Amino acid sequence: MRKIFFLSLLAIIVAGCGLGDYTKNLGNGYTLEKTNSCCVFIFKKNVAPKQNSNVIVFDNRVIKPLVKELFFDNEKIVGLKVENECCFLSGDEKKNNTKNGYFIIYKKKDFITDGLTKQELRDMNVSIDKMEKVL
Repeated sequence: MRKIFFLSLLAIIVAGCGLGDYTKNLGNGYTLEKTNSCCVFIFKKNVAPKQNSNVIVFDNRVIKPLVKELFFDNEKIVGLKVENECCFLSGDEKKNNTKNGYFIIYKKKDFITDGLTKQELRDMNVSIDKMEKVL
């Protein structure tokens, strides 16, 4: 009886961890990936390796967690990145993490501007009215 209860509980936990996980294609090799309620990244295929200290790092996570809101079209991806302690990042990753605030990824140029405020987006004629909650 204990064994059945334990196995049932384990099955519920495992199933619950996967609820809501998804990948969404954002175009030009970019994807939004939600792996649990607090790990929501934007990935880019085929990124060049970066040199951090004496180590070469290949990291295709261009926006590290947590992407909270998002809008995308053929030209750009606009989103809101907030602080997140839930999803594990190493010390080096935290140091080189995406700035909190709004970000714009110019897809055709593979250029990212991050750490923006709502006013800075308005000044750049970027509307956040179309943004949808990711979580």
